[in-house]
Amino acid sequence: MEPDVLILDEPFAHLDANTKLRLLNYLQLLQRTRAITLILVSHDARDLLSLCENIVVLDSGRLIAKGTPSELYYSLDDEKIAGLFGIVNKIALNDKSVLFRADQYQVCTDEINAIPLKFVQGHFMGEYYLSEFCTETKETLFLTDKEPLNHVNYIQINHSRKDKN
Repeated sequence: MEPDVLILDEPFAHLDANTKLRLLNYLQLLQRTRAITLILVSHDARDLLSLCENIVVLDSGRLIAKGTPSELYYSLDDEKIAGLFGIVNKIALNDKSVLFRADQYQVCTDEINAIPLKFVQGHFMGEYYLSEFCTETKETLFLTDKEPLNHVNYIQINHSRKDKN
């Protein structure tokens, strides 16, 4: 007899990248071939993005958000919830706080309608570079790209879900 529901508590904790990927693939195979419902608990919500059809976010036992992985990842209405799923930048523009992901920008060559930046430092992360910038108002921003961004002086925020390149 096979279970209808499999409950997993931190299944990816303490696994190296290759083992984690193999387990992720195996769980996806179980979902497809045996129609098993998975309930996962994770403190790293990014673990859930590729595996779940729906995600619920709890805070102190209280439901604070629910939706598809894509909906929750790109919903930037709540900084705390958005931050669970990856890097979120916060910047003041026109007296409003604007949130955007580290890949939701485009590089500009001039300052017209652009955000001026000063490169602080970059980090090679394996599959991408993570670059830290400072704005004129001393806000820290993190941007990702496949190349180092030490040459970038201006960006525009692009909330599009499409690849910026």
